[in-house]
Amino acid sequence: MFIKFDLNIKWKLKIIVNLFLTLWAISVFASPSEPNIKVGVSCSLIADIVKNIGGKRVEISLFPNWKDCKAMFWLGPELEPKIFESIQKLGNVPQERLLGYIPRIDENYFEYFDPLAVKSFIYRVSKVLKLLDPAGEGYYQKNLARYTTAIDGSFKDGKWSISKYKCEEIYTLSPHFSYLLRAIGLKEVRVSLEKLHSLKGIVIDDPDNPIKTNISPKIILVKLYYNLTPEIKSYLNLLKENFILLSFALSHLGGEKTKN
Repeated sequence: MFIKFDLNIKWKLKIIVNLFLTLWAISVFASPSEPNIKVGVSCSLIADIVKNIGGKRVEISLFPNWKDCKAMFWLGPELEPKIFESIQKLGNVPQERLLGYIPRIDENYFEYFDPLAVKSFIYRVSKVLKLLDPAGEGYYQKNLARYTTAIDGSFKDGKWSISKYKCEEIYTLSPHFSYLLRAIGLKEVRVSLEKLHSLKGIVIDDPDNPIKTNISPKIILVKLYYNLTPEIKSYLNLLKENFILLSFALSHLGGEKTKN
């Protein structure tokens, strides 16, 4: 009985020693921990896009908490003038830290609804992260391919969802959603507020200056989203929700196209 107990003790000690040696070897020879690059973003929309590329290798910090950030991603001086003023006050900021904003293409406000513009921005995000973290290049490239494919698919689905409905034109009061309508094949007609009492069709409500005047009963007013909300938590969901709203309005306007 005594001998059996002694053997059990030796066996347990051997297991403990082997476990200790294994843990020691892991701590010594394991690859270095993944970097935690701190990057600044101006809003939740940009945060979502950057996170889709940077993943677990980046730490997102919302404006104005940009101290010690290695790079800053924002929508640009026209859409975010207050941030632009703050950046100017920082003094000589290295240009590579400001690569991540969507440049103005024309008078349209929300360029990130243009597939080419948003993908250009995403490529820029990927480029900046690769410069800051060369070891993660393969990781960023994989995320880039996955995310751009998902965006292309979302616009393709949006175009398909509205293609089955009759629609000659969509009325707008501002250029906010010009890119979105163009990307899914809808014709935009810009109108003035004074004409809303006599129109018939779909009118996109202005997110900055909501329509408060009397409108024709033949108008279907559609309020689209241009930023994330507690319910819409990602850029892809933002696209999907807007396409659903447009499809719903089109279905009530003229019905489905006649099949040949």
